[in-house]
Amino acid sequence: RLGRFELLKDAWGHPIQAIAPDPTGVVSASIGAATQRATLPTDIDIVRFSANQPCYFRFGDSGVNASGSDSLFPAGSEVFRVPEGCTHVAVIQSGAVVGVATFTRML
Repeated sequence: RLGRFELLKDAWGHPIQAIAPDPTGVVSASIGAATQRATLPTDIDIVRFSANQPCYFRFGDSGVNASGSDSLFPAGSEVFRVPEGCTHVAVIQSGAVVGVATFTRML
């Protein structure tokens, strides 16, 4: 069981380790020199984080800020489990290039 979602099962009753994007659960934040926050979709357990530029990020509440001492995310896409109680994510640029970070709830 993955949060509130149950994994599909194959013909033999074994869980299939697959998740799908929820098109209704997508939020974005600009990646720039100042922290930008995005409110995560409700009832979120797993999020796909995509960014077109490297950035630092941090999960937290509505006051969360990202800094250069947080987790560095290279440009690309990755799936993360959202820590319990977190409602927001913050991003800040790594280097001089601005970009966009997108967070998609995965089912």
